[in-house]
Amino acid sequence: MSLYLSFFLKISIVITVLLISVNLDCQNVYDMKDDSLKVQALYDIGYDLEIQYPDSAISVYKLGTKISDKSNYEIGYGRGLQYQGIVHSDQGNYQTAIELYNDAIKSFEKVPYQKGVAATYVNIGLIQKRRAEFTQAFSSFMAGTKIFEQLSDTNRLVMAYTAMGAVLSDVEQYDKSRFYQNKSLALAYSIHDSLSICDGLVNLATIDIIENKIGDGLEKVELGIEVAKKMNDARSLALLYNSLSEINTIQDENQKALTHSKIGLSYAKKIGNPAISSMAMARTGMNYSHTNQLDSALFYLENSMEIAEQFEISETLRFSSLWMSELMEKKKNYTRAISYLKTYQNLEELETGDRRIQIISGLQMQYETEKKDLEITNQKIEIEKNEAQLATRNSLILALLSSAILLGIIFYLFQRSLKQKKILAEKEAAIKEEKLEQLKKAQELVVLKSMMDGEERERTRLAKDLHDGLGGLLSVIKLHYSQVSDSDFLQSEDNLKGMKLIDNVSFEARKISHNLMPDALLKFGLVESLKDYCNTIQSTSNLAVNFQSYNINERLSQNIEINTFRVVQELVNNTLKHAEANELIVQLMLTPESLHITIEDDGKGFDQNTTKIDGVGLSNARSRVEYLHGTIEFDTQISQGTSVSIQIPVN
Repeated sequence: MSLYLSFFLKISIVITVLLISVNLDCQNVYDMKDDSLKVQALYDIGYDLEIQYPDSAISVYKLGTKISDKSNYEIGYGRGLQYQGIVHSDQGNYQTAIELYNDAIKSFEKVPYQKGVAATYVNIGLIQKRRAEFTQAFSSFMAGTKIFEQLSDTNRLVMAYTAMGAVLSDVEQYDKSRFYQNKSLALAYSIHDSLSICDGLVNLATIDIIENKIGDGLEKVELGIEVAKKMNDARSLALLYNSLSEINTIQDENQKALTHSKIGLSYAKKIGNPAISSMAMARTGMNYSHTNQLDSALFYLENSMEIAEQFEISETLRFSSLWMSELMEKKKNYTRAISYLKTYQNLEELETGDRRIQIISGLQMQYETEKKDLEITNQKIEIEKNEAQLATRNSLILALLSSAILLGIIFYLFQRSLKQKKILAEKEAAIKEEKLEQLKKAQELVVLKSMMDGEERERTRLAKDLHDGLGGLLSVIKLHYSQVSDSDFLQSEDNLKGMKLIDNVSFEARKISHNLMPDALLKFGLVESLKDYCNTIQSTSNLAVNFQSYNINERLSQNIEINTFRVVQELVNNTLKHAEANELIVQLMLTPESLHITIEDDGKGFDQNTTKIDGVGLSNARSRVEYLHGTIEFDTQISQGTSVSIQIPVN
């Protein structure tokens, strides 16, 4: 069942992309508004694919950047690179993601699109934070934040301040972290962003608990719970109740701690986040242990460690090991108690090493900040000194500058006049050349149309002569033989062979007449004639032909139907002659703007770099598609079959 769902999902994506990119390669002039809508539609598709189909999402984003690049839509191009970077970052391809982000910044700066530049700096900072490159992460966040401050973009500033506060907390710069978290919280209150309010309260409460400011932390946690309950925000409630349980434990209120950790666990299960769930489960087990409910404690701690090991959540595993050691000691299982204690000590040593790195990064960040402040002060002193020296020169320079400006203006006007004359002459020459090219194309189309019309008239005449002339004559001959009175002659082997030969000749005449001008094409239209043609090919050859049509509920113009039939006929005949295929798919799909035709086989294919696609039949097919103002593309490799895609405008 999942294979069918995946197939239909891919079909729907292909159809949508075709609708968006129709006539893209045929346009000489791009409409920026139309292209921006196409690109945005593609990016919406990519966003929906990111979680389950990341590779497909990247392909869709690449198509968006291709369209944007062709139409010089710099914002769309930058966004496509940025969105590809986000997917690569989620997959852990951090270096590729950063390269894409840097290219996106260059594209945004050309416009300039400052919001895009700032958001991309924040994305780079998130990767650097994951790599424990705290100084670089803080610099990236700061670069994005400065732009958001200049733009007065409050919503993005809330997230940027939160990110900066998180980095400072990682490197144990708690005062500075609190400063940015408070700025984020104040802005969240100003725009009534309840989710950000809850996040800010959780972050500030965590710092309070670390600094043993239990009363302040409790106040923020209770306020956060009140806000989160109004929104029914399960994630914030899980974190807040976990913090409340921790505060209760510090205050030796073990029963309250157990109650609140169980509430937090119930919310954690709703959101399905393994990190939050495993920590809530571990804290619940620890609280059961503190209330001497040892079997329940064992159950929750074992489940917590199982989740932490599965998802490699080191923090949860560290605390669970410590609390499991304490539990085993209460149960008098000293061997296991020692084992869990060793596990905790090993994890604590690793954590201590990481913490040292963070502290060093924090000191380095503080040093660089102070160094920059000193540099700024020295620069101000130097500027003031230079300004004093420059003041004495200004009067002399002003007089000289006035004369130079006057001469410059005269020279500029003269040069501008010459340049405008040159530009005007070039434009006139370009217009003449363009008109000549248009006349040439118009003449080519007239010749091509005359050739096509003449070919169709000759096909129709030959088909009629074969059907009415030769077909009628063969019918008379067969009737003559059947009326011979000599019964022995009628039953003779020679007469039977003659009658069979007449039937074969009649069948071949009808077949040739049908190929020249099928009755179904004139009477019933393109779909029925192609369906009949494909059935005939399948019944008279070893090739399995699968014909499909979508959304073609009415007749198209006779010109499109006849030429489309001829194109398909040429391509199918080419497959029969050269492809050595077992299966052939012929598919038609009609959109409001275009008729899309796909012909695919599983034959031997060919190398497009070494094999020329210029046979008589294929050349004829190309000419007909060009006559209809359409496009034709071949996609093939050796031993991998051939796919031909055709787009013909119907308006």
